[in-house]
Amino acid sequence: MLKQFMEFPLPISRKLKLSVLKRMLPPESTEFIVDATYCGAHMTLDLLDGPQRAIYQHDGAEKFMLHFLRDYLRTLPGPQTFLDIGANAGNHTFFMADHADRVFAFEPQHSLSSRLKDIVNAHPHLGNVTVCDFALGTEDKTDYIYDVGKCSGARSIIRNHADDAVAEEISIRHGDTVVRELGIESIAAVKIDVEGYEPLVLTGLAETLDKHRPVIVFEHSEANRDSYDGFEGMKKLFPDNYDFFQFDRRGAYRYHNARRGFYTVFPFRYDQPVNIIATGGVANLIACPREAAIPQTNFTPWPFETRKR
Repeated sequence: MLKQFMEFPLPISRKLKLSVLKRMLPPESTEFIVDATYCGAHMTLDLLDGPQRAIYQHDGAEKFMLHFLRDYLRTLPGPQTFLDIGANAGNHTFFMADHADRVFAFEPQHSLSSRLKDIVNAHPHLGNVTVCDFALGTEDKTDYIYDVGKCSGARSIIRNHADDAVAEEISIRHGDTVVRELGIESIAAVKIDVEGYEPLVLTGLAETLDKHRPVIVFEHSEANRDSYDGFEGMKKLFPDNYDFFQFDRRGAYRYHNARRGFYTVFPFRYDQPVNIIATGGVANLIACPREAAIPQTNFTPWPFETRKR
C-alpha cells in the first residue's frame, strides 16, 4: 500500500509524500524501492538513498546544474560529448543524453555501474550513453572505496573513514589513457563528483582538458580546500586561462528553485568559507575556459521573493 502511494500520481507534492514515508517506515528500514520514470527511462529508485531520493523528489537532482549544462551545450556548434565522472544513480547521465551527442558515465561502484548498464541497455534512446565501471585517476591500479556517510553518494577513495567502514575493491584507470582508448572527441563539458578525489581526476585528465578545454563542474568543500594548497594550487589543476564561478545558493538551493531548475552564477571567491556559499558545506564550482561564454542565469523570481546580495 505504501509503495502504491509513493508511485501513484496524486495531486500532492513528492516532498509531502516523502514526509509521509519517513513517518510510516520502520526505523530499521535500509531501503524502500519504487518504480519511476526519469528522462524517459524506466528505473527503480531507492527512496532511502540520498541521490536516488533527490531524483524522485525533484524529477532530477541538482536541476540548477543540469539546466546550466544544457544551456551551455546549446551555445556550441557541432557534435558535443559530456563526461559524467562519478555518475552514481545516473542523474546527470540520463539528463544529458538528451542534450549531448555522446555521454560517458564513469562509476566504479559495481552495483551502481551494473544498474546504469541495465537501464541503458533497456532503452534505445540511451544508445549514445557508454557506462564505464571504473574510476579515473593518475594511474591504472586497484584500490578501495569506503563508506563515509549514509548514502551511495557518500563513498570515497581517500577521505577519512571509520575502521569498520564497508570497503569495496574498485578499478582506477589513468584518465588521459582512457580518453584515447575510447576515442572520445569534442568534449564540451565535464562533471566531477568523486568525494575528495577531484585533484587526482583532474591531474590524470591534464592532457585531455588542455586539448578540449571543456567547461568543468566540480565539487568544492573544506576538505578539498586543504588538498589544493591555496587558490593558486587549485588553478594549477586546470589548463591556463580558466576562470572560476559558483552557483548562487539562494537562487539554486531553495526548494522551489531546485524543483524549477533555476540558476545564477557569479565569480568564485576562494577566501570565502564553503558553508557561506553552499548549503551543507559542499559547493558546486564551474571552471570555464576564458574564451567561452557561459550562461549567467535563468532565474526568474516569483512575486513573493526578494533576493539580496
